[in-house]
Amino acid sequence: MLVGSTAASFSRIAMLCTSWAIVSLAIIKVSFFQTKRRLVIIGGNAVAALLVGLAFLIVWRMLPKPTTSPSLDQAVDISVERVIKRFPWMATGPTQHTEIITVPTKPPPQHTHAVFVKDVITDATQPPFARGMQPAMNIGFTNGGDFAIKDGMLRAVVVVIPGSEMNKIFNRYQSKIRLSTAVRGGDVPGHDPLWRYHTFFGPELTDANVTNLSVPASDQKEVLCGLGILRWQDDTGEYETDHGGCYVKEPDGSWNWHELLENNRETTLRSK
Repeated sequence: MLVGSTAASFSRIAMLCTSWAIVSLAIIKVSFFQTKRRLVIIGGNAVAALLVGLAFLIVWRMLPKPTTSPSLDQAVDISVERVIKRFPWMATGPTQHTEIITVPTKPPPQHTHAVFVKDVITDATQPPFARGMQPAMNIGFTNGGDFAIKDGMLRAVVVVIPGSEMNKIFNRYQSKIRLSTAVRGGDVPGHDPLWRYHTFFGPELTDANVTNLSVPASDQKEVLCGLGILRWQDDTGEYETDHGGCYVKEPDGSWNWHELLENNRETTLRSK
């Protein structure tokens, strides 16, 4: 491109020089100066040639210069710019439509709690006790949390024990509780207002049991207790909730329910 531009400028200069030479020869040939003095003729022709040359020089200066042709890289850039102006999307490529896919996340595990209420002695076995009576208790539980209890299974026993052993009796009877017949409580929704009661029977009372159970608390020799273990599950794992409480005769002759330390104690068997 640069060679072409230089050649164009050179051709203009050559054309002007050639024209100047032709005009100058024409002036000499036509003999503008009619005199016999040779020096005057030569001097005049030289001046005329200089004037003509000066005129051509002025003309050459006034002529527009040839535009410098762009380089190869510039020509490519110009072509690309023209294409981009016509097809703007080519500057950034085709528009990409990003599709956002929302993957549902699994909710966090939801834990709840089983809760036992105080046992209720059945009407048929209310005090006063008698020999041969088989004491029966209604042992009930519900859901004290926000999420469902699943596959609740209750095992419980009703026993007569020495009053002095009330705070150690649960651990002593654990194996007997686990060997007892299971009662299935099913599923319980969160904060269910209904209590799941099941009736459990103890051994028949002897004369000694009747006497010892009827002694007020200050001198009490025996108490009637309900002990149980509820096995259940929720979305976080598998658990056991212990139950323990005893009916005790008070000094004023009334019967009151006393919860054991283990009552509503929860143990994790397996976490999910």
